[in-house]
Amino acid sequence: MRPYCRRMLAGLAAIAMAGPVAGQPAEIRGAVAYADGTDIPKGVLAVDVTPASAPGHELRLDSDGRSETIAFSVPADGVDEGTPIVAYLERADGWLLARGSATAESGTVRITLFPAMH
Repeated sequence: MRPYCRRMLAGLAAIAMAGPVAGQPAEIRGAVAYADGTDIPKGVLAVDVTPASAPGHELRLDSDGRSETIAFSVPADGVDEGTPIVAYLERADGWLLARGSATAESGTVRITLFPAMH
């Protein structure tokens, strides 16, 4: 794993373990994994939270093709329990490789990516 990826994952892990700070909005923390348990393929992972009551939040992370899970954190403002959170994995050319979704429950979520059928 590249050094900057390790630092990014370590930072995300630290955020995931820290509680909310007074005055700051809560966050939804989660992880994305591939359906068969293998490493997530190389590409760009987009995590989209689109609550009905607020504009959507989208987080884009790079997958180096060597991690079984990728941790993420997005702001929870306007997000209710049951709000769908969708993850897309795309190649550099924009071709969809995999997709998965889950609902926000208690500020945490685990999304399983399933290969896209073309």
